[in-house]
Amino acid sequence: MSRRFGSRLILATLLIVGLFVPVFGQEFTQGFRADEKLLRGAIVDRVENDDSKVVGAVLSNLERLYGVVVRSNETAVSLTVDPAGVLVATSGRYEMLISNINGEVKEGDYLTSSALKGVAMRADERQDKTLGRALQSFDTSDPNQVLATRTVTANDGQARTVAVGRVLADLDIRSNPLAGVLAPEVLIKLGESIAGGPVSVTRIWGALGVLVLSFITGSVIFYAGVRTSIIAIGRNPLSKGSVLRGFLQVTAISLIIFIVGGFAVYLILKL
Repeated sequence: MSRRFGSRLILATLLIVGLFVPVFGQEFTQGFRADEKLLRGAIVDRVENDDSKVVGAVLSNLERLYGVVVRSNETAVSLTVDPAGVLVATSGRYEMLISNINGEVKEGDYLTSSALKGVAMRADERQDKTLGRALQSFDTSDPNQVLATRTVTANDGQARTVAVGRVLADLDIRSNPLAGVLAPEVLIKLGESIAGGPVSVTRIWGALGVLVLSFITGSVIFYAGVRTSIIAIGRNPLSKGSVLRGFLQVTAISLIIFIVGGFAVYLILKL
């Protein structure tokens, strides 16, 4: 196999990897109008029949769950055209309003809408959608984490007080993983061990795609190099030295592709 062919495969691999990493690492926001005051970290729903507006999200409107309100300095790219509205992020790592209305929120818990408007809660198997996963625990005994308290009525008719605060979360709105596995448990655990914390299923599948791509590309180059070397030696035994040097170059190219793929996987999971 010629060096030119190997170089083209490397460039193609780097190009595809370069496209994957920005897609999974970039954070975008969009501007919307709102008829109510929405605090930073409030989770929002799209307004039915008016996609230019958002409202504070509630559990009863889970199918229109859209994102979280952020500040302009919290995002790299903004698609807003209305400076009087609010900026809403749909993916990325942001602080969001949270409560213990459905139990204490621990690092790694899935989050969803709650009965408190604009405030998230710990998800369980009863909800159809989740917002993402908490990257830190909500310690209701820490006055620095509790912003306010609210009185709510439970299903049994008893009133109880819940705490509201903010926690950093990995925003990734999707079908509830607790209601059905979206990725094998072994992949989730492996991804979290590499990332050093909770990681979205989107990033896990993206990292796996890059890994498979780099493995296939590197394997094809290596196989072609071995095959070409064997054929060349069979035709001309005296060219063994030059053929061996070419084989070593092909091996090095394959290793570089594997290393680049592994590094890209790490970036996708860590960003």
